[in-house]
Amino acid sequence: MVCGKVKQIKDTKDRLFLSLISLMKDKSYEEIKIKGILEISQVSRRTFYRHFTNKQELLNNRATTQVA
Repeated sequence: MVCGKVKQIKDTKDRLFLSLISLMKDKSYEEIKIKGILEISQVSRRTFYRHFTNKQELLNNRATTQVA
C-alpha cells in the first residue's frame, strides 16, 4: 500500500509542476497564481499546501528532484 501512496504523491506533484509549466508558456512567473495551477491540475488547494508552501517551492522541488 505504501508504494501506491508514493506513486499517488509523485503523480500529484507531477500534475502540479506540469500545470505551472503550461501556464508559463503564456504568462510570466509573477502573473501566475496558485489558483490557476490548481484549476489546470485539478488538485485541491489543501493538497497543494500539503506538499508545497508556494509556487517557488513547487518549481524548486522539481529542480532538486531532477538533480538528485
